[in-house]
Amino acid sequence: MKYEVAQLKHKYGNENIESEIKIIENKEKEKESKIRQLEEQKRIQETEINKLKQENSKEKQEKEKERNEKERKDSEIIKLKEENKKIKEENEKLKPKPSQVNSSVNSDFPIAIHNPDPSDIDFSNIDGRMKKITKKEDIYNTISLTQILENGIWEIETEFSGNLYCSCIGVMKDSLNFSTGQHSTNYSDRCVSYSSKQWKDGQIYYKNNWTIGNKGYSAGQKVKEQFDSEKGTLIFFVDGVQEPVYISGIKEK
Repeated sequence: MKYEVAQLKHKYGNENIESEIKIIENKEKEKESKIRQLEEQKRIQETEINKLKQENSKEKQEKEKERNEKERKDSEIIKLKEENKKIKEENEKLKPKPSQVNSSVNSDFPIAIHNPDPSDIDFSNIDGRMKKITKKEDIYNTISLTQILENGIWEIETEFSGNLYCSCIGVMKDSLNFSTGQHSTNYSDRCVSYSSKQWKDGQIYYKNNWTIGNKGYSAGQKVKEQFDSEKGTLIFFVDGVQEPVYISGIKEK
């Protein structure tokens, strides 16, 4: 500044020095203000750039997270499908097949029946192999075979007629003997009861639990039950077609 002042004095004289100094100072202030503006603009631009970089990095992280999550879910789906396939295969192995019936069992095995109420129930023989059971009263009564089902696979086929309300077919523990007026569903801890379509739409009642899934049976249809005493499984057929729901784990006589 001193050098410039000396030049101004030499050029303009003392009277104009002050005004020229102010002009120079104003120019310097304008330059400094412009520098500050440019620096502020630069700072704002750098801030925006850093913000964009952070957002871009965050977006990349989110995409990477989504990709990893998708891969995890895909892997889990594949694992669950494989486990489900194994479960189905094991279930098919355990599911009893009609062809497993022991042919050594005499098809003419004598039928011995326990009659809890002779005043309500009549028996009659048909061709020496089948029994006709006639129920006369509208009261509860449960009819049972006296034969213990053991040492092999057993089958019995039944055909109902008339009103099938409250009708069931199934198996029971050998230790249980029904008395007059008793219904099998009142003893579900010791009985498996497969209901008619008319009554419970084919549900199975066992151990205080109703299980849906079977179609049930109506009057005039042939109902067969097959009990495997070795495996403890009980399956049902209606007119020769196996019902999907069956009972397993029956170990008692």
